Amino acid sequence: MRRTMYFLPFLVAGCLGLPKYGPGDTLGLDGEAVDSLALAADRLDRGDAAGAVPHLAAHLERFPDHVAIRAMLADQLLAAGEANASRIEFERTAEDYSADPPKYRDELVRCHTRLMRFAQDDDDESREAYHRGAGLYFLATGWHAKDHDPSLTERTLSQALVHLRAAAANRPDDASLHVLLGDALTRLGQPAAARAAYRVAANAPPGRLSGRERKTVESALNN
Repeated sequence: MRRTMYFLPFLVAGCLGLPKYGPGDTLGLDGEAVDSLALAADRLDRGDAAGAVPHLAAHLERFPDHVAIRAMLADQLLAAGEANASRIEFERTAEDYSADPPKYRDELVRCHTRLMRFAQDDDDESREAYHRGAGLYFLATGWHAKDHDPSLTERTLSQALVHLRAAAANRPDDASLHVLLGDALTRLGQPAAARAAYRVAANAPPGRLSGRERKTVESALNN
């Protein structure tokens, strides 16, 4: 347990954007919160995913914005055989990370990859297409020209677009999906098609888009 507990403060500080403290500090959390993380770390050190779950869940009840801990909970639920509960937490994690895609691109790729596999297990072709397309999109947008062949980036974005279009055809009311579709079309140099996707998102009922998505749509349609 000592090894896990030594690294736990740095793990939490790094993932949650909190100040970095030494191994004996509490990251500004109260005793109960630190206890929950310590108990979860102890269970994980023992290889007890199911035992870590209630402690991670207890922490999230008090700190629901600690998205890195939610991602950890999703992993441990899956390891404990709780696939449906894991899927729900991965969906919430992806939603939280989507508030800042450039910052959390790698995490979004991982979440959508995992959610794609859940959809495959459920034989849900629409969900599979959405998560496959989203994963490919975020993967390609993280590549830089100096490190990757631009033609590979374009091909990957084109593949993402195929899957996002397939998903959008079956989910016309999914505003967030249409924003992502618009983003992919924009990157592929198809502004007219992108605006059409953004208009679909703009006509969604209030509350269907996050603040970031709403700004994206308004900027695209007003420029």
